[in-house]
Amino acid sequence: MVKSLVSIVICLALIIGAAIFEHSFVNKQFGEFTCVVDSLYEKTLNETANKQDVAAAQECWRRKKEVLHIFIPHNDIREMELWLAETLSLISFGKYEDALSKIDVLKELCDQIPKTYALTLSNLF
Repeated sequence: MVKSLVSIVICLALIIGAAIFEHSFVNKQFGEFTCVVDSLYEKTLNETANKQDVAAAQECWRRKKEVLHIFIPHNDIREMELWLAETLSLISFGKYEDALSKIDVLKELCDQIPKTYALTLSNLF
């Protein structure tokens, strides 16, 4: 009986520890990418952004997604890639105002995706 209780407590501790790690890791990755998106937003607002800036943001996202695909669904990853691709296209044609709206969506996704996987009661039930 004692072995069973100890085993249950150890399993719960491992599950809680893994959930805390996942939460902090995903938040850290999106926090770093949010800084890149904010920088791109500022450059786009000042109309100084170019294709290389967006390509650098895409490369940053590619590095992040290599580890994030373990924790978040591929649909969320693909959505980020699509918005980045649209931003690249708009900035390439000098449509900065339209690109700002795409970057706003990217910023919102960077905020909402980690919340979706946070360890909260609303996400558990």
